[in-house]
Amino acid sequence: MSHGIEISDVISAFNSVIYVQDDNQEFSILGPIPEWLKGFGTQPTDYLNLRKSIIFLDNFIDEAQHLFLNGEFTSLNTGPWSESDRYGNEHHFSATAMYVKQHLVLYLKKAENNQLHYQQIFQKARTYSLNYERLEKEIDKKNILLHTIVHDLATPLTAIKGALQIVTYLNSSTDETTKSQIPEMLAIALNESERQENLIKEILNAFSSEVAAFNVSDMDYENALDVMPNITYVFNAFAPAFTQQNIALNLKSSLSKSAVTKVIAEKSTLQRIIANLLENSLRYSPDGSTVDIVVSEDESNVLVSINDQGPGIPKELINHLFQKFSGGEEYGGKAGLGLYFCRISVEKWGGTIGAKNNKQGGSSFWFTLPKISASEQLSAGAIAAPASNHNE
Repeated sequence: MSHGIEISDVISAFNSVIYVQDDNQEFSILGPIPEWLKGFGTQPTDYLNLRKSIIFLDNFIDEAQHLFLNGEFTSLNTGPWSESDRYGNEHHFSATAMYVKQHLVLYLKKAENNQLHYQQIFQKARTYSLNYERLEKEIDKKNILLHTIVHDLATPLTAIKGALQIVTYLNSSTDETTKSQIPEMLAIALNESERQENLIKEILNAFSSEVAAFNVSDMDYENALDVMPNITYVFNAFAPAFTQQNIALNLKSSLSKSAVTKVIAEKSTLQRIIANLLENSLRYSPDGSTVDIVVSEDESNVLVSINDQGPGIPKELINHLFQKFSGGEEYGGKAGLGLYFCRISVEKWGGTIGAKNNKQGGSSFWFTLPKISASEQLSAGAIAAPASNHNE
């Protein structure tokens, strides 16, 4: 059944017009010419010259042709814009350019007068979207703080639990020599409980200010830390937990007696880094295996490496371990935040941190910290000395 309706009639009914470019780069209109289009240009027939009648489209057409010649073009949209005709009436348009059989086709649509209102709504929605993104970032920061709190509070519990389990075992023994080790284990548990108490105090203080990124601190050479005593402290604290799980924990050092192992670091944070890495090895090391803490140096740095005989690091995680929330449930649930904290702390002090799978099996987590040279220590002492003599 014939209805006598042409596609061009439908296009016109939708307040639209289609321009087609011919081989001479001229545009002609497909179908009837809508009355609103006749008001554009300085002359009544200017609507036939698209570039002259609607100046906004001139650059748009050039851009579409350029993209097409470079093979980057499928279709291109202008988005909404406003244009006034030769009578001063404002019209709202949108246009789409496309190529059909190697000819540029331009679909020009006239919107209703409330198009400006739609634009305002769109802009308001965009503002809400940006505010939502900012809110998400703030929530993300709070989540980082929360997960760090949980992780930090759990770390001392590992050492406390290991010490108390050994105390239970020792107490059941009838050998007085064996029982004599109980005070030492209780001392370790007490030290770790005090460390946890200090962490809680730090957490309460943290809630009084905004979560902020670590800032690089000034080089305080006078108060530089010696790495070895801090490693030894954490080693002794974790030894009972490793013994309880039948894992041998060794501390190996290739440092000479004259080695300089002082670095710029904060004591409790450095101990937390070592504890995080040790706890990570404890979690993934099999029964009867060995974990080695190896301390060495080169000309500029102190190197601390923790080597285990565990299953190794999954390939999909090895390049992302030290990013926040990188481990998640697939890697024990704790690896993400703890290792992220280690990275930003070590980098804050000018060091580097990383992990790798060993050829002989297991994994190695390591970090380096720049050594404080003897001249820097002497310089710091010389600066501090006059103040000390003056006080005397």
